[in-house]
Amino acid sequence: MVIKVSGLNKYFGGHHVLKDISIAINGGEVVSIIGPSGSGKSTFLRCINYLEPFEGGEINVLGSVLKPKMHEKKDEPYIRDIRTKVGMVFQSFNLFPHMNVLENIIEAPCHVLKKPREEAEGKAMELLKKIDLADKAFSYPYTLSGGQKQRVAIARALAMEPEIMLFDEPTSSLDPELAVEVLETIKNLAIEGKTMVIVTHQIAFVRHVCHKVLVFNEGRIIEQGDPDQVFINPCNQRTATFLMHLKF
Repeated sequence: MVIKVSGLNKYFGGHHVLKDISIAINGGEVVSIIGPSGSGKSTFLRCINYLEPFEGGEINVLGSVLKPKMHEKKDEPYIRDIRTKVGMVFQSFNLFPHMNVLENIIEAPCHVLKKPREEAEGKAMELLKKIDLADKAFSYPYTLSGGQKQRVAIARALAMEPEIMLFDEPTSSLDPELAVEVLETIKNLAIEGKTMVIVTHQIAFVRHVCHKVLVFNEGRIIEQGDPDQVFINPCNQRTATFLMHLKF
């Protein structure tokens, strides 16, 4: 397994956000996380690479263990090493507006991995060709559609050559046509065997691409299993109620 979460607990002040979460994810698995807003899905994802510190339990990522009370400064080399192996794509793209597409993609490989600029640019162009955006290498983010921005964000994460990819509702801010572009890119990564954890409500995509579904509710995993089993014959009544409001 490449991710093992054991007894994870997270609080925001007095609010208990994640409650005794335990889950194992194997290499090459594509795991989706669904559930109502406020159920802890995005917080869980951010805990995996310690963007959110937590108060209880531990997370083993590729053999490195994250624990409560780790410090961004004191434990910075250790945490940074994990983050270089775990790519993350957010809802809001987070591209640097003053940099063109190519510069956005090579920024981290050059400054974090210390790769020579020529090598980083070569890799970036390979990634842009892969997502059909090679012609946008010298364009700036403001000239791109939402779908193009998100695909560039994916390429930027992949440029670090991570072993695991995390996606936090990558299509939530996109209209349906643009969402298809992004989902196709993620689907191709799944075909290549990339380990991925995806927070999404794109149920059709989940059924065709993901190996496992986790259903979150009020900070707990209330159901998990094969997508068809979870969507067609859920064991938990709260899952069934939630699914009634989604489009299949």
